[in-house]
Amino acid sequence: RASDMPLSALLERVSSLGNGFFVALWIVAVTLLVWQRRRRRSGGAGDAEDGAQGVAEPVKPVHCGDITLEELRAFDGSDPNKPLYVAVKGKVYDVTRGRTFYGPGCAYSCFTGRDASRALAKMSFTEEDLAGTTEGLTAGETQILDDWEMKFLTKYAQVGQVVPA
Repeated sequence: RASDMPLSALLERVSSLGNGFFVALWIVAVTLLVWQRRRRRSGGAGDAEDGAQGVAEPVKPVHCGDITLEELRAFDGSDPNKPLYVAVKGKVYDVTRGRTFYGPGCAYSCFTGRDASRALAKMSFTEEDLAGTTEGLTAGETQILDDWEMKFLTKYAQVGQVVPA
């Protein structure tokens, strides 16, 4: 048994496993550290993106129906009692379960409470691209936007649509 071996014999046996063993061990250790940090940041036992917050039930999406761009701004995360909404191609999605991405101060918070179509198509975070208009997009940008729309359709609940003011 390894516990009965002297330390020098144990080290010799482990080193005989070669560099591949140490690389694999290092990968496992780093993976565990990253997982632990994400778990601490999300404040729960599960993946915040999947809505798991310990044993609490995931929040059910609240349907807003027709909403203007001005009304959409109220769902930008500044009020913690309101859901987080992002519009893509005029469809409004509840991204609350992705709070670690779309919540205040997070990587994609600039999209929350807006029609992010143009910014997503151009892969941009600039204020001018957060206007929502899709006019003047190239064919490649339109394809990228279609891919984003599919991602939102499959991952988040559509809760409304943007209408003119």
